Amino acid sequence: MALRLFAFFTGLGYAILGILGFITQVLWDPARPRVRQLEIGFGHGYLGGFLPVNIPHNILWIVIGVGGIVASLNRLSARTFARGLFVFATCLAIVGFIPLGVSTLWGVLPLDGWNVLIHAWTAILAWYFGYVYAYAPWQTVTQ
Repeated sequence: MALRLFAFFTGLGYAILGILGFITQVLWDPARPRVRQLEIGFGHGYLGGFLPVNIPHNILWIVIGVGGIVASLNRLSARTFARGLFVFATCLAIVGFIPLGVSTLWGVLPLDGWNVLIHAWTAILAWYFGYVYAYAPWQTVTQ
């Protein structure tokens, strides 16, 4: 059950963050401009003042969110989602550290800043639920 709850609440959290990124009232302009501005400037801002987002980033988070909510319908798909999310979030967190424009995918997708922390934390949780967490043999697993 915890595996399915992880998939559902991770999906719900990412979907909510993705939707909030489209609401201009919660996006703040950067206090100081970036060294390299994003090529996709429309819809760019800082969600809550600290999380850099833009339209492709919001779409990515909504896709992850919908995938998590759909994957929470049964145990096997929730485990597959957790394992895939572990690999994907780890890649996003690593790319967020690389300088010379790679951390923003050359101006298309902001993966730097606080996004690194969110993706790293997601990768750690997804690793646990995808590879470590197992039901006790005496528990009944319901699909």
